[in-house]
Amino acid sequence: MKNIIETPFGKTVLNVFGDGPPILVVHGGPGFFHNYLVDGLLPLAEKRSLIFYDQPTFENTPLPKKEFSPQTIFAHFRWLANELSQTDPLGIIAHSWGGLVVIAGLTEPSLQTKPLPNLSRVLLLNTMPLTSKELIQSRKNLMDRLSWLSKIKLVLLICTFASGQKIMKQLLPYYVYDQSCIPKDEFKFSKKTYLKILQQLKSYDFEKDLGALPELDLLLSEKDFITSSHLQSLIEIAENQFTIKKSVHFPMWENPKDFDDFIKSVFT
Repeated sequence: MKNIIETPFGKTVLNVFGDGPPILVVHGGPGFFHNYLVDGLLPLAEKRSLIFYDQPTFENTPLPKKEFSPQTIFAHFRWLANELSQTDPLGIIAHSWGGLVVIAGLTEPSLQTKPLPNLSRVLLLNTMPLTSKELIQSRKNLMDRLSWLSKIKLVLLICTFASGQKIMKQLLPYYVYDQSCIPKDEFKFSKKTYLKILQQLKSYDFEKDLGALPELDLLLSEKDFITSSHLQSLIEIAENQFTIKKSVHFPMWENPKDFDDFIKSVFT
């Protein structure tokens, strides 16, 4: 079921599956869209209401372009989580960049005039590091895995008018343990959003106020370029931590059984 709601950032489409206590799914990126997460999380819809949405992008937000920033995405998440937790406590599942959106949305000082959402559990999947220093290290890990030919192709794609889909087609083989698990559908990606957001996140640190977070669970992947050494501040406060074997960055594709077992253990 699809619902359209008005937000301070424009209309947002909610794609809702199932019935029961609500879980908001926060996708990766910046610049991704929610579709790649749906199939892997649908088993939760047997007992939960799964709510997927697309974060604002550089192209689709009605705000003036000069006002679009990481804070736009963080504030949009906080507003949406508040709206969806008015009746029942809201669970959160966030992947990759989505983990940073959640942490920043809950702790960013500029947002503290807004009420905190009523959250139950927060599950972060292969979350993006909370400081720019660790992000640089993890991105170096990824780039070290690329062949020289892939690096040259990637630079050419970024510097030209190539679509986000073409860029992700070049990168996805390095994001998975076994390429055969990559879905055949095109991976939607807003290149403009990715470049603009990362340009503004050259120096950031969201480790300062983690004590305000609700109960937190972490899922890591055995072969991810984002390693446990990049996430020590979260590991120290997490209630539970689980590692998916034979997986890089998309465990819902790569090891669906172990992934399914873990998310059900967290939310059932």
